[in-house]
Amino acid sequence: MELARLRTVLLLALGTALIPLIGAAATASEHHGPDSALVRAESHPEVAMPIELPAPQAENEDGETSDEARRPEVRGEENMLMGSAAINDQAREAIRGALRFIVANQDEETGRISNRGQQRYAISVTALGGLAMLASGSTPGRGPYGRNIELAVEYLLSVQGRIGYFHTTGDHSRIHGHGYATQFLAHTYGMLRDGDLRDNLRRALTRAVRLTEESQTDLGGWGYTPDDRHFDEASTTVTQIQALRACRDAGIKVNERVIDRAIQYVHNSAVAIDWVDQDGVTRQGYNFVYSLRWNSSRVSFPLTAAAISVLHGAGAYEGRILQGGLDWIFHFFLGRTDVGDTSWYDRWFYYGHFYAAQAMYQAPDESYWNEYYPRIRDVLLDRAQSREVRLGDGSTETHYTWSSNYGEVYAAAISALVLQVPRGYLPLFQR
Repeated sequence: MELARLRTVLLLALGTALIPLIGAAATASEHHGPDSALVRAESHPEVAMPIELPAPQAENEDGETSDEARRPEVRGEENMLMGSAAINDQAREAIRGALRFIVANQDEETGRISNRGQQRYAISVTALGGLAMLASGSTPGRGPYGRNIELAVEYLLSVQGRIGYFHTTGDHSRIHGHGYATQFLAHTYGMLRDGDLRDNLRRALTRAVRLTEESQTDLGGWGYTPDDRHFDEASTTVTQIQALRACRDAGIKVNERVIDRAIQYVHNSAVAIDWVDQDGVTRQGYNFVYSLRWNSSRVSFPLTAAAISVLHGAGAYEGRILQGGLDWIFHFFLGRTDVGDTSWYDRWFYYGHFYAAQAMYQAPDESYWNEYYPRIRDVLLDRAQSREVRLGDGSTETHYTWSSNYGEVYAAAISALVLQVPRGYLPLFQR
């Protein structure tokens, strides 16, 4: 019954919802052949329903007026912790410092955003950095980060191959990076009314969508490269679902059957678990396994948060699996249960909270968000390191950084994204 509901709600939600990041799959072996010939997917009826996204205007050097004045209205959030009530002065300064740090690590010629100039995850980091700048209120060519957004777009377009895959030599982002790049470019495309850049983005996104559709495995998921047809897992699948949804909502044609099969893959990944809350009461919750092709009993906060967020994005907000998964990640983060693998949580902390922030904000009961956001805001502020950087003209500015196995710029981009959810500019975070 839940699958039927998901499929029904999905068709309704994808036409009306707004657009919904280095993956968690470091344990897998490297795969090759990104330009291998792909089997053409069977042609299916496709529907595109373009929507016009708001283009907020930044009024000062940090891209802000007041959060309340500039944030789009979102139905059903009257009691939610939003705007300046959520983003305190310390968080506001951390966001500014993170965005400055991201810009400082962008190549002025190529537009690439990377960790200390390294290519290893540059496609993912460029896309995430671009999303963080969009979340501040800047749009392509407008606002304090308008030119930086354009540069990020130019870089990603330059690394798209003939089959539509965002990939370049030495970059290990793989299909995760393809998904993040597609998602960022779809957001950008939706903010442009006309012009050559919009036309170029439309063509690039159309190729990217076809690549994603043709790379889906028989189980409905995705592997680590487009020709990886014999392996799939949850984190890659989540990135592709969100990328396809972003494209569809921006007006790019997407095969509905591909998304439907992917949502079913995520739903089929759910496993029941028993956990004990702070009062000693045993509850039944749900986690989501790493891969349908692997039998894994690992209880994972990052993958469960990602799964719940993508199911919410499909328009499903009720049911024992959704509620059980949401309750578990909420209580696990707040330290109210010791059932779960803390090593996975710590290793993919930023990845996990990129999706947990979406899941908490999109939950029908606003109490999840109202308790989650102040806690994750304070955790991120505690983890942040600030430093004064001297610029070429002799002046100084403050940069904020966070540590991660995937680099400081990656962590800064996700931290800035999570801290900026209350601003409400990215459709990715809207309800």
